[in-house]
Amino acid sequence: MAGTLTITWTNGNPPGGLYRIGYKYPAWNGNAASAGYPGYVVLNSVPACATATCSHNITIPIITDYACTPLIITGYVQSSCEPDDQTTNIVPFSITFTPAEPCTAVEFIAGGSGATTPVNLVATCAAGPYGILTAKETGEIFNLCFTGGVGGMSVDLSASIAGAGYTISDNPAICCYECQEITMTYTGIGPGRAQYADCTTGALGTFNPGGQPPGYSQTYCAKPDSWATDDTTNITFTVGGPCP
Repeated sequence: MAGTLTITWTNGNPPGGLYRIGYKYPAWNGNAASAGYPGYVVLNSVPACATATCSHNITIPIITDYACTPLIITGYVQSSCEPDDQTTNIVPFSITFTPAEPCTAVEFIAGGSGATTPVNLVATCAAGPYGILTAKETGEIFNLCFTGGVGGMSVDLSASIAGAGYTISDNPAICCYECQEITMTYTGIGPGRAQYADCTTGALGTFNPGGQPPGYSQTYCAKPDSWATDDTTNITFTVGGPCP
């Protein structure tokens, strides 16, 4: 997803001449691998403008609703006749972009007697196709993200969750784009593999328990709802709380 940033500045006297614009934005959700961070992206030779006030549009990929906190984009405008390795005679700017979160966290509380029944979830939000509510002990609480929150889940899905012994409610204190702890457990003897978006590396991670016994598990820090099985259903996913 991208957005347009319009830079407007006042020309010197006389107006006109070519300009360069430098801009940078903070790490997206704390991920220093975000494009353009931490150095400036410099656009040289922005077209000349013969009026007293000039403007230029920049397409910035980081402008997105998929963020937890406002993004502060900083930069400067400078005449191209100035050395491009110096910050002399610049016009600085700072713009705050506030995302409109499209997803809402839903809180799940395991109920009933003992562990509840696993439920397959479809149409979860964020980066991946689905998540799974695995069996939980009574009273355990965790969150998943849906478009529109509780109201965004289908009647059938809500009924199947209730039938499995879970209760649900909105939990706006959790940001759907914070990283979450995901525990993946190998349940069978056959092949199984899962992938997820790793918050630590910013890359796609793989859980491949080949040769491991049933019950083998690993816990990862992943983007919400970014986990999915590639090969079989021999892997279950347990959703934990937000991770650093």
